[in-house]
Amino acid sequence: SRGGPDAFAQGGTHDPWRGRTTHLWQTANPDLRMAGPSGAWITAFNASAQQAREGLKAIATPTLLLAGDAAKGCRDLTACQAKALAGGGPMLELERDPVRSQWLAAIDTFIRERITPAGSPQGPHESRAQP
Repeated sequence: SRGGPDAFAQGGTHDPWRGRTTHLWQTANPDLRMAGPSGAWITAFNASAQQAREGLKAIATPTLLLAGDAAKGCRDLTACQAKALAGGGPMLELERDPVRSQWLAAIDTFIRERITPAGSPQGPHESRAQP
């Protein structure tokens, strides 16, 4: 709502400008505003979250979990790396530049480590072009 707290006031970010700007943007664009979750939504979310937690051990896809100071870890994901970013809150995309820089660098490094250089053998899941 127009009178509601922004992401900074809610503790989602340590950056007052980004927290306020996001709130102003959503206020100016009513189609982007959301109300609180309904009871049915909460029930459906909890059921799907439980189902997802039960299947974590079967996921072998490399996963990077980035979180602020309160990182909870990878749970049962077998190919997961968890990294806490000092000074970050739950909305890393809205954090101050020093935290955002760490966040973006971690994503960039994770992806670059998995890119197959041109001309090198392809992995087992990649298709090979036919001549």
